[in-house]
Order: sequence, then structure tokens, then C-alpha cells
Amino acid sequence: MAKFKTIKVEVNGVNLNILDEGQGPAVLLLHGFPDSHHLWRKQVPALLAEGYRVIAPDLRGFGLSDAPIGVENYSPEELMKDVICLLDYLHLEKVNLIAHDFGAVLGWNLSIHHPERFVQYTALSVGHPHSYLNLGGYQQSMKGWYTKLFRVKGLSEKALTGNNLRMLRLMTDDHPETTYWKNDLLREGRSTAGLNWYRAYFEWSKHQNFSEQIVNIPVMGIWSSKDIALSRQQMVNSCRFLSEPFHYKEVEGASHWMQVDKPEELNQILITRLAVFNTPQKFAQVS
Repeated sequence: MAKFKTIKVEVNGVNLNILDEGQGPAVLLLHGFPDSHHLWRKQVPALLAEGYRVIAPDLRGFGLSDAPIGVENYSPEELMKDVICLLDYLHLEKVNLIAHDFGAVLGWNLSIHHPERFVQYTALSVGHPHSYLNLGGYQQSMKGWYTKLFRVKGLSEKALTGNNLRMLRLMTDDHPETTYWKNDLLREGRSTAGLNWYRAYFEWSKHQNFSEQIVNIPVMGIWSSKDIALSRQQMVNSCRFLSEPFHYKEVEGASHWMQVDKPEELNQILITRLAVFNTPQKFAQVS
């Protein structure tokens, strides 16, 4: 598989490491915790082959992007500014948005507050904020136990990185991505930076009326049947907070990290979805 180069760009006061490849309709890929743009390595070639331009940043606090100190630097407002400023930097008026995990939480917020910048939104794993917090059922309450631990400063850093990431390995059934997480999380300050996403978000969410925050762009939700962290219910109930019909797909047999567990199946879903709204270079007619 081809290894793509990344570049550093300064936006909103931080340096973000980004992959930017291809020509055609732009697709923005946002990863979650504890990942980096590397998680999309099996989607990037497929999207490029279909004629899309692919932008995949390491979000602040992850990968090779800056990790500023302080919970306040990971507020949803700052994270949204990073993305909007990145689009401005790249002179992209509108993009297709695909996001996973905490990147999907960011994606929902972007779709709510900046709908004019996105053609459509495809959310992987995580549903609409109100659905996630309130409509995921008992199963979501059980699966989301770790979000409370991650908000305890100091203890969560030790639990997450101690004993060769033992807790994370147990939580994720020793997923093969652990090799990449270890390289990132054991760097100085990086576990705290990632955990600050949780600390900032859940504090911010106390002041949000998510039930009234309707998404006014087309949305697809994709959930994987062996997800350790998210229930199916919190995704499918997202339909209540959309102004347009909700499209939903399941990836059977994949863990939370469906991008690497079932890449061919996921890629086909994404390509089919994107084709509804775009005419990529592969299919453009030259007169």
C-alpha cells in the first residue's frame, strides 16, 4: 500500500499534520481517540482511485500535530475552529465529511453549527449528541463506562498507559491498532492531550440543549456490530434530529475500528454514498 506524505499547516494557532492528496470533490476524514490520520490508510487509496481529493488531518493532540497544554485548548469550539480554519487555508468552500469516534462527535457539531461548509456527513460509530447521551439505552450506559474514568485527571493517564497499555488492550480485545496507539500515547503529554477531548467535551455538553440542535444536511450513520464502545440504538435514534431522511448501514463482524477490520465493505459503502452527491474526476466527461 502506498505511503502518502503529510505536510504541516498552521491554523487557529496550532500546527496540524495533514494528508492532502488527489484532485476532484474533496473528502475530509476525521479520526477519533486514540488514533491519527493513519487509521484511514485503507480508505485513502480507494477514494483516490475513485477520483476524490482526500484530506486527513491529525487532529490537535494526536499524531504529529501540536498538543497544547490545558483542557481549555480542547473545547469543541476550538476543535471546530481548527477544521473550519483548515478548510479556509486549503481554499475549500465545501467538502464531504466522514468522521469516526470522537472525530464523529466533532463532525456532528460541525454539521450542526457550520452546515454551509459540508456537502454531506457520514458518521462512523457515534450518533447525534443527544442520541448518544440520552437515547442509547442501557447498553450504551454500560459500554460508555470508560468516559467517566477518562475524565479523572492523573488516574486515567496512569490507567491508560501503565503496564504496556494493559487496560487499553483489555478494553479493545488487544486490537492490532494497539501498536500505533502505543507509539502515540507514550510520548510526553500525549495521553493527557487525548483525554482532554473527553474532559472538555463533557463539561461543554452540560450547557448544550442538544435535543434542539437539528442537522440540516444529508447524513448517513454507519455502525459496526462488534463495537465495544457504542450501542446500535444511539446511532439509529439519530434520525430524530435530522431535517432530511437518515441513511443507515451496519458493518457486520467489525469492531469499533471498522476502517481496518472490514475495509473493502466500508469502502464500498462510502464510495456509493459519495457518488450520490458528487461527480468525481474518474467519471467526469471531457468534451
